[in-house]
Amino acid sequence: MCQPSDSYLVVEQVPLEVAAGVFTEAYLIEREIWIPNNLIHIKYWVVPKIGIVKINKRDQYFGKYEIEDWELIKYKVRE
Repeated sequence: MCQPSDSYLVVEQVPLEVAAGVFTEAYLIEREIWIPNNLIHIKYWVVPKIGIVKINKRDQYFGKYEIEDWELIKYKVRE
């Protein structure tokens, strides 16, 4: 029997522009989850002191695809 798997990988540091602004130091993190008949691939862009600023999710199950995109539109850094 196949075991489900879940992995994360920090891919690179990249500049990123979203509705909330331009970030010169964003880290792209890729996550892949495999469960029988379901493969989920998620990309997270994380900015220090801000958190997740963008998410791109692709979910494939039983030959069907579900796509979700999310990005930060506003933020405030508390001191």
